[in-house]
Amino acid sequence: MEKTMKTMIPVPFRRRFAAVLPAVLCAAAAAAAAEPLDVTLSFDDGTKDHFTGAAPELEKRGWKGCFNLVTGKIGQKGYMTWDDVRELKKRGHEIASHTHTHPDLVKLVADGKADEAFADLVRSRKEIERELGERPRFLC
Repeated sequence: MEKTMKTMIPVPFRRRFAAVLPAVLCAAAAAAAAEPLDVTLSFDDGTKDHFTGAAPELEKRGWKGCFNLVTGKIGQKGYMTWDDVRELKKRGHEIASHTHTHPDLVKLVADGKADEAFADLVRSRKEIERELGERPRFLC
């Protein structure tokens, strides 16, 4: 039983996934009626439940996800390890950057700290590249 990040109320991942999935599928189906559509399911921050819950649920359906990592959290309690991340990549999931420390990038830039924001983004990209052997294609 894991806990949601914001509420810290124990909620089984499958129940959360099951609650969101119909809405995603309905929206995708409606849009696809007009023209073909690609849908990306993305998961932010790199929490452990993405590895133990989200990825298996996606894979049961033959789907892949995009996992956006806060690289400074990798290996900490409640977060994936680099071995978990490498396993997701091996199983065909996309690994993307979600910064190194999860700062408010807009605030940093507004406060005249664009160099700090840029450094955080670059560090995340370089860590993913070092660990996976390729640069992430996306930033979320």
